[in-house]
Amino acid sequence: MQVIRAIFFLFTISTSFFIARGWYLQHKISVKTAHQQKKLVPHNKKDITFLWDLHDVVFEHTMKDRLSIIWQYDRLGAAFKNLDYNTLSVIGRYFLKILYLIRAEVTSAELLYYAQKANNTAFVDLVLRIAQAEKPIAGTVSIIEQLTKDGYAQDVGSNIGNLACDALAEKFPDIFAHFKNRHVIAMENDKLVSRKPAPSYFTRYMERYNKKASHIIFIDDKKENIAAAQSLGIIGLLFTSPEQLQADLETLGIFEHEKQAETQKGALAAT
Repeated sequence: MQVIRAIFFLFTISTSFFIARGWYLQHKISVKTAHQQKKLVPHNKKDITFLWDLHDVVFEHTMKDRLSIIWQYDRLGAAFKNLDYNTLSVIGRYFLKILYLIRAEVTSAELLYYAQKANNTAFVDLVLRIAQAEKPIAGTVSIIEQLTKDGYAQDVGSNIGNLACDALAEKFPDIFAHFKNRHVIAMENDKLVSRKPAPSYFTRYMERYNKKASHIIFIDDKKENIAAAQSLGIIGLLFTSPEQLQADLETLGIFEHEKQAETQKGALAAT
């Protein structure tokens, strides 16, 4: 038990440099701004569907939060004692992804799939607890609520799996009530069907829910995912903060009436 906890402690210290390196690599990817995509917005804005990433867009967490859950988990020994080769392989790829030594994102869907297959109930429970540790980003939730009031359709477009998504929806039903569809990833024959940033992730979404690329506004915090969506004609907005997202939506004319109201309010205050 102490050895496992020591490993996680060392991991926390050693990853700081590599995370900074990853941020640098992210900045090298080029994506279109909201202003550059303004002409792509349909005239009938009610045809638009917002496709939301979840992690670090609607919800957030810190590595400290995750490590704290692992550290305090009372079945930690059983969870790691019963790890099988496939689950260990996914964990290994997760570390490689953090170090930016591989490009493909490693998902909770893979961990849960193999842990369930190996009947490792303790590890499944641990992963789901970590999934439920996410906290809503208040500013983003306010935007989602306003979009619902304005009559826009909204869907989830995440690399999260069904089990983890269901756990998150169970904890935050009021937020998930705004989403009509959940386009998440699934495992078939020991393989992921599709995940971002693969273009097939978006084409499968469009085919499944009968959506046109030009009618989708996709919001994600990763440049490679935005670039993939934009390559298909989808309007992609790179999320950095709720304030930035609000400004981008105003640029696209989505929140034009709110912007006009604020302008009129300011003009009245000045008189």
